[in-house]
Amino acid sequence: MAGVTNLGASNYLDELMGSHYGRTGGYMLMAPQYRQIVTATDKDRILQPLPALGINPMADEQVRADNQTVIGTTPQGVAVLTAVATVPVAAWRLVVELPTEEAFAPIRAIQERLLLTTLLLTVLAGGLIWLLLARELAPMLTASRALNHGALTDEPIHSC
Repeated sequence: MAGVTNLGASNYLDELMGSHYGRTGGYMLMAPQYRQIVTATDKDRILQPLPALGINPMADEQVRADNQTVIGTTPQGVAVLTAVATVPVAAWRLVVELPTEEAFAPIRAIQERLLLTTLLLTVLAGGLIWLLLARELAPMLTASRALNHGALTDEPIHSC
C-alpha cells in the first residue's frame, strides 16, 4: 500500500507554511535522509535539495541537529537564528528561521536604553558631586584666597 500527496496542491501544511515566524522569519520542513526540503514558507524552496555535505555548515547542522538551536548564515548570506525539531513519525525536521537582526532587536534596544541611562546618570552624578565638593571646599577656597591676597599685599589677614 502506498500513498501520494501533491505538495503543490493545497494541504494541511499550507496553514503552517503560509505564515511567517515574526515579521520576516519562516518555516521549513525537510527530509534529512534525502537532504531535501519538503515544503517551506518560501514557496521557491519546495522540493529543493539541500546543499551537498560540507558546502553549507548550517544546512549540515540542521540535518544532524535533533531539537536544538543554531545560529548560522543562509545561502543568501542572511544571519539567522534557527530552531530545529524532529517530527518522529516521518523522521523529518521542522526548521524555524528568524533573522538574527529581528531575533535580537529587543536585546539591542534594551542595551541602547541602558547605555543612554548610564550616560545620563553619570553626568547627573558628576554634576552633583561637583556641587557637593564646591560647597564642602568653599571655606578652604576662601582661606586660600585670603592667604594669597595677604601674600601679594602687605595688608594683615583677617579671619572670617
